[in-house]
Amino acid sequence: MTDTYREHGEVCAKFYQLTVDSSAVAEFILCNSPARPTEKALFVGGMFDIAGALHRYGLDITVVDYTPEMVALGRRALPTVRIEQADLRKLPYQNEFDHVFVVGRVFTHMISNEDLHLALASCRKALRAGGHLFFDNYEDTKIRVTNYFNGTVRAESNASKIERNSATTLLSESPYIVSWRARYTGDIEGRPFDFSDAMEHRAWSRQEIVPFLKNAQFKLIKQGLNFDETSFFNLAQAV
Repeated sequence: MTDTYREHGEVCAKFYQLTVDSSAVAEFILCNSPARPTEKALFVGGMFDIAGALHRYGLDITVVDYTPEMVALGRRALPTVRIEQADLRKLPYQNEFDHVFVVGRVFTHMISNEDLHLALASCRKALRAGGHLFFDNYEDTKIRVTNYFNGTVRAESNASKIERNSATTLLSESPYIVSWRARYTGDIEGRPFDFSDAMEHRAWSRQEIVPFLKNAQFKLIKQGLNFDETSFFNLAQAV
């Protein structure tokens, strides 16, 4: 994961931009969370266009990503937004935010139970009392079924073209972990690329995440279908 986002961050960011309707996703998040203009929100992950739409809605947004390369891309995309480098498991904030949004299935990289616990505890520490965590992840019954990780995804604009061919292999059912391999080809504004990617992804069941939330001092408010067909969202409140 780290090498891909460091070496090919521009391709990854462009892929998200071209495959996700960011305005619609931002509206989806706002419809499923109690966030209101002027409240402070932390956005975790590299889907910068979604963060930008939430910022335009009126939220006081801070964005964090794991690698300096993605942070640099985010700062170019959102020059008026505070963007910092941070690990989801070690967020450098305490009682600062009304909302934390971990959007784009970032939790899929929390492979071990310890990683998952640290990430949720880190989000809890960043929230003020009564604050809300909105997050999504791949669902165990869907991650190997849909085309997103098991076939070809094409994304294109006037200036860019990206094709990703990928497949998954099941490594473990408890926790549910797959090995994912992909090849990206295409060009961005006339600059061609061709590289391969390989990493592990963790998916959950909706029931599986509940005790982790409780252990991290969250109360689950609701769960539901996410903005894509492969994942689901959770809304939890800090207690």
